[in-house]
Amino acid sequence: MSHRIDETAVLKAASEWAERTGRNTETVSSTAQDVMVRLKSKLNASEYQGALKQLHGQYKRDNVS
Repeated sequence: MSHRIDETAVLKAASEWAERTGRNTETVSSTAQDVMVRLKSKLNASEYQGALKQLHGQYKRDNVS
C-alpha cells in the first residue's frame, strides 16, 4: 500500500534532517517551503505529488543538496 506524502510530511522530514545534520531547523524548513511553492506553481497535481515524494525521500536519506 502506497501512502501519500504531503507538505506536512516533507516539512517534518526536513526538520528531522536539520536536527540530524546540525543545520538550522528554521532555515531548512523555510527552504523546503520555498521549494514546494515553486514546484506547485510549475507542476500539475500528479507531478507535484511525485516531486513531494522525491523531496521527502531526499530528506529521509540525508541526500539533500
